[in-house]
Amino acid sequence: MESSGEDHMVVVTGDKSSIGAKKKNGLEASTLKSQTMGGDNTLQIDVRTKEGFKDLVRWQMRIFDCNYDFETDQVIEGLLPEENPTLEELYYYCKYVIISGRMEKEIPILCLVYIERFLTKTGILLNHLNWRRLTLIALCLASKIWDDDSLENVHFPKVMPEISLKEIASLEKVFLQYLDFDLLMRGAEYAKYYFILNTFASGTGMNSCLPPVGPLTAAKMSDLQNNTNKVEGELREKYEIMVSMQKTMPSGFG
Repeated sequence: MESSGEDHMVVVTGDKSSIGAKKKNGLEASTLKSQTMGGDNTLQIDVRTKEGFKDLVRWQMRIFDCNYDFETDQVIEGLLPEENPTLEELYYYCKYVIISGRMEKEIPILCLVYIERFLTKTGILLNHLNWRRLTLIALCLASKIWDDDSLENVHFPKVMPEISLKEIASLEKVFLQYLDFDLLMRGAEYAKYYFILNTFASGTGMNSCLPPVGPLTAAKMSDLQNNTNKVEGELREKYEIMVSMQKTMPSGFG
């Protein structure tokens, strides 16, 4: 791979996979690579060290930045105002995704569980730059867990034209990797977030996206957990196959 004097290659060490990134004019861009890259422009990130792992997390989290462009693989600074969303923005965005994706009303509860699980595992904070994409992918994954007839990744861009298949697939892959594919929903978690969301919605009048009933019955929770195990297995197999294919690509492929 050729690079100009302004480019810096980033290679992750201390793991079985190597991840390469290109940094040009202060804007980060990256792609998953199957080969280790060398040369004078190589910068090593050793995930065996605490700081190295933090650097890796920060680097991978760039795709959740609303200013990150999936086609150019760059973070384009200053596109959106640096302000936290209002409650109305949060509500109407969730409502838009739920209606467009034909999702069930229980989906926001699962979404909250997955977002908190993701934030806990990564140590990052929800902010004005990442909230929209984190919410989007958490809702899409929650829909797959809840409903066997959920839309697949290829369908979401057809009902939400502002997003692309590449965006959905990339967000899903990183989100799942940091969750370690842990999508299992526990009854106590569901009940906790149902009551939190219900209390919040009742106080603001924003309750049209909430389920009309209370916590799940034991039978429904059992069905949900069985479906979760099924979908988890399918997603693990899907992304393990993708990684396996990348590792067998010849150097310089793509």
